[in-house]
Amino acid sequence: MFVEFPEDELCFGMDAQYMVGSGLLVSPVTEAGVTETKVYLPESAVLAIS
Repeated sequence: MFVEFPEDELCFGMDAQYMVGSGLLVSPVTEAGVTETKVYLPESAVLAIS
């Protein structure tokens, strides 16, 4: 995350999600039975989608 969003300090310590290239966010579900998870979207990513 920090490579794609170096201006967002919250991305520096993230290890539960990562980017594949500049357009694909991966947030793996690692526990059996889990059907949803939360992800963090940096503000600059949300603005780019809008």
